[in-house]
Amino acid sequence: MKYDVPSPNTIRKSFQKSKYSFIEYHIHRRISPFFTWFFLHFTLTAELIALLTPLNDLVTLYLISNGDFILAAILTQMHIILDSSDGEVARFRKTIVKRSKNQDSFGGFADSMVGMILFPFIIFYAGFIFGNLITGLISIGAFYLMVFSSAYAKVYFPKSEIGAKLREKAFGKRKYKWGFNSIIQKSLITLALLFQSVVFLWIFVAGALVVSVLRVYLLYKQK
Repeated sequence: MKYDVPSPNTIRKSFQKSKYSFIEYHIHRRISPFFTWFFLHFTLTAELIALLTPLNDLVTLYLISNGDFILAAILTQMHIILDSSDGEVARFRKTIVKRSKNQDSFGGFADSMVGMILFPFIIFYAGFIFGNLITGLISIGAFYLMVFSSAYAKVYFPKSEIGAKLREKAFGKRKYKWGFNSIIQKSLITLALLFQSVVFLWIFVAGALVVSVLRVYLLYKQK
């Protein structure tokens, strides 16, 4: 299928969501349109681009094992950029190709799953390298605790907007998303790799525990 590929500037204005975290908006979402522009020239689908994320994470694990922590930190940020880019491609292709509900469902499932295939093992490996086995297990355990608490909230409280209400109460109405979101989490892992320090991993663990416990507590309180 032939189509006119929009410029990176047009992609940024027309095919990005309206609200992001401060870091994502000013860094990742300024870079991702250039990758999206490149992918669109090769008519790649969003699902195919999503498969590049686990490949990126696999290379990151290899770099950590080789002690190339700076490159590993860069690729950890690349994980976020690829995730941003596949969303931009999906929104653009919706304007030129009619997709079924099943395709949209599969796309959403693929997008949610790619970050849980190998990235948790980056967290574990960083904890193991910079700390010990226990640190690694606690770090990956904290990650999955957040995943399960989020899944629990979506299954048993599907209409709850407790997270959005909590952020608004804590920070007021802001232009950017605030809170312990995935961008903050991945940035902490990036800093751990960049500075080869377990301190950032413990901050990640503390944040994950607070968010998970608070989420479940507020949901039950709301109930």
